[in-house]
Amino acid sequence: MFIFRRAFWVLPLIYVFTLGAVSPPMSGTAVEKYIQKKLKRNDKILRINEKNLGDSGLVVLAQSPLISSVTTLVLYRTHVSDEGVRALAASPHLKNLEALYLEHNFITDKGAEIISKSQTFSKLKILNLYYNQITDEGAKSIADSETLTQLTKLNLNYNQIKGPGAIALTHLKKLLKLNNIQLAYNPIVKSGKQAWKRFQLMEGFK
Repeated sequence: MFIFRRAFWVLPLIYVFTLGAVSPPMSGTAVEKYIQKKLKRNDKILRINEKNLGDSGLVVLAQSPLISSVTTLVLYRTHVSDEGVRALAASPHLKNLEALYLEHNFITDKGAEIISKSQTFSKLKILNLYYNQITDEGAKSIADSETLTQLTKLNLNYNQIKGPGAIALTHLKKLLKLNNIQLAYNPIVKSGKQAWKRFQLMEGFK
């Protein structure tokens, strides 16, 4: 009986701590204050790690004039999905952006497509979409982009790319400056792996 009663009290505590693991989304005011604080040290780099911005917070960030000087934007585990990406793509304040890191979020093929078509990202040299939900379709959208022509580095590690996307990325006709493609830990089939290895080998000779 004692063991049963002890378990009865422990389980609710575990439940409470589990729920508490994810903080509530930041308010618009909190987002603005946080951006201001981060940019005081370096107005070229805005790095936000493990904050629950969510898509609503990203809307606030994208519309803030504070980010006009930012050339590198890092949003790591910020609970962002395709709608957050859409907000970034529509921002009038990110025209100087050269590096975009969106690691560990919930971005799908739609988000990849939005990035590939947005003039906001036309100066990007680095695009990091590590650990999202991008499949072959998203990879092909990036490969066929007519705006990401300055891109030199692309990280798509830990996504859901199988074959056609990998092949498209390694047979580029438009992204001629892209010479560093990361596709590790994707379920890539043999033909895709061969294309990727061949691409890496050829870039190594340049």
